[in-house]
Amino acid sequence: MTAPPMPRWQNALALLATIAASAALLPLAARVRVGCAALAVALILISLALRLRAHRVSEARTRFPDAYARIERIRTQRAGNRRGR
Repeated sequence: MTAPPMPRWQNALALLATIAASAALLPLAARVRVGCAALAVALILISLALRLRAHRVSEARTRFPDAYARIERIRTQRAGNRRGR
């Protein structure tokens, strides 16, 4: 299953994280560099959480809503066939 494409604001969030990470590499004051690095890590974690939520399986988005019931029915039929041998 593929996740839906990223919205523009999530792309902007990822770009902002990249800019903050690159700003942490500049020869600035230590407090500024640590702040930029912390901001970059926070933005990356937020982006990761959003993408994981987009990949999760929900009952409403399943292609075959009765798939699990069908699987269970097939398993019980196969179990019955094995006993009959």
